Amino acid sequence: MNEKLVKKILSEMHELLIDCEEIHSAQFIQEAYEAKGGELKNFLVSNELWGGAGSIADEACIDNKQHRELLEKLLIKLGKIQTNAKIVNSRTDMWVTAFSMRY
Repeated sequence: MNEKLVKKILSEMHELLIDCEEIHSAQFIQEAYEAKGGELKNFLVSNELWGGAGSIADEACIDNKQHRELLEKLLIKLGKIQTNAKIVNSRTDMWVTAFSMRY
């Protein structure tokens, strides 16, 4: 897995979440891109990121159409990287497929 690229994507996601005033989710993202090794991988497979109701994939920036679209595109990139590296949550593929159908 290209950790540098993953952290760049997470950094961009963090900025979007801050702009949307999603402070709680932004904090999780910041901790993830500042993390090393196992901590980063734990976040990448977490329900906080890829889970159902309340997850970043499900609800983050939902009230800002432009930011939500950018976030979904970043999640597609991140999810594909994770899939190739076999570092996935049980819902990662579902979200990537759903988002990809929109773009």
